[in-house]
Amino acid sequence: MQLQTLGTLRLKGTSFGQPKPLTLLSYLSLEGAKSKGHLAELFWPQGNRMKSLSMTLTRLKQGVGNIIEADTSKVWLTLSSDAKDLLESLDKSDWQKASEQYSGAFLEGILLDDWNAELEEWVYSTREYLAERVQYALLNLAGAAASQQDFDQAGLLAERAYKLPGLSGHEPATLNRLYPLLCAGKSLFAPIVRKEAEGYGLTLSLTTSEAKSLFVSPKSESSSPTLPVRNTAFVGRQKELGELSTLL
Repeated sequence: MQLQTLGTLRLKGTSFGQPKPLTLLSYLSLEGAKSKGHLAELFWPQGNRMKSLSMTLTRLKQGVGNIIEADTSKVWLTLSSDAKDLLESLDKSDWQKASEQYSGAFLEGILLDDWNAELEEWVYSTREYLAERVQYALLNLAGAAASQQDFDQAGLLAERAYKLPGLSGHEPATLNRLYPLLCAGKSLFAPIVRKEAEGYGLTLSLTTSEAKSLFVSPKSESSSPTLPVRNTAFVGRQKELGELSTLL
């Protein structure tokens, strides 16, 4: 059993589908153990908060078993989630694995009727945080592909980084990284990125060959043509200079 939060929200292997309890599980998965009072206030801003929390915990235990534990003051989750696994890969700089694990925006499409501003902000900020970190991973993979002269792959990875679900926009620094990768890969997204950059006052302009040249490693000094080393000098050899002048 696994809690899936990326691109969907469900408990894999079960038919349990109530959004608020599943959102509660998602919160505990990423935030760790939390006090009952905090959870009650966060998820049930009105009514008998503690009773609502108690009923939800009971409903979860009855519906999916002992994946959530509680003592007199705190509640915690004993189940893994795809978002938590993703963060572990990102923290290890395993860009390839992280790119494969990201199957969509965090809690995409989830909207609770009675959630408060704090919970709503947590969902949106977590969604963007995860997307930005995966975008960074994709850009690193794209840069690595470009350095190996695989510009088609670099362009595809950059395209995915640009249109990644969960992003609310792109920072100027990100556009600067995206543009040469897209140009080198002859992507149709290159002019779109250039246009978006203009909104920040940035002027981006590269031909395909210019973009590719940015990812070509300079030749080492040993492979460059070199002049022979002169081991002797004419300084202090006036006699020899005179004889040469006579001969000339």
